[in-house]
Amino acid sequence: MAVNTANVFVGRADQSTTGAVLTAALGTACPESARASISTSTWTDSGWISEDGVTFSQDMSTADLTEWNGSKVRTLLDSYSGTLQYTELETSYESMCRMVGASNVTRTAATTTTGTQLKVAFGPELPPASAWLFLIKDGDRRMMIYLPNAQVSAVDTVSFVRNDAVKWTFTLTCNADSTGKSIYLLTDDGVFSS
Repeated sequence: MAVNTANVFVGRADQSTTGAVLTAALGTACPESARASISTSTWTDSGWISEDGVTFSQDMSTADLTEWNGSKVRTLLDSYSGTLQYTELETSYESMCRMVGASNVTRTAATTTTGTQLKVAFGPELPPASAWLFLIKDGDRRMMIYLPNAQVSAVDTVSFVRNDAVKWTFTLTCNADSTGKSIYLLTDDGVFSS
C-alpha cells in the first residue's frame, strides 16, 4: 500500500460555528459523517478547551485460556472501557452543568448591579450521562468522535492562580450503546472526486 498524506490527521479543534466539544440528550443519534452539519438546537457547546486538546484512552483487560498442560489456547476479553479527557477553559453555565449536572447549577440573570451569576453545588454524585461530540479539523480533513452514552466520572484538581485560567479537567467514562459500542470515530480525508 502506498503512503498517503491525506490519511495523516492533525488534532486541531473545529470551532468554526460552535465550540469543539458538544453535548446532547442521551439517545441523540450519531452524525451521518465527519462533515455533517451540527444542529445548535440539539447540541450544546461550552466554549473554549485548553491547548492540551482531547486525550482518548482504551483499557482492555484480557484473560488467557489454557489447555490441560498449560499452553495458551486463546486470549479472551475480560473487560473493556474507553475514556476521553479534556480541559474546559470557561467557567460557564454549560461547563458547570457538564461537571455536576444541571440540577446542581443555578443561574441568575444579569441585572443593573450584577452580572450573570452561577451557584454550583458539589457533592457525592455523578452528573447524568449524555451524548458527546468532539469536532476536529485539519485543513479540508474532518474528524468527529461521538460518544453515545458518556458521563463525567472524574474532575482533576483545580488551581486558582493569578497567572493562568481556572481550568476544569474532566474524564469521561464511555458506556455501551444498544449495539455494545461506546465510541465512534468518523473521518473524512478531504480529498474530493472531480
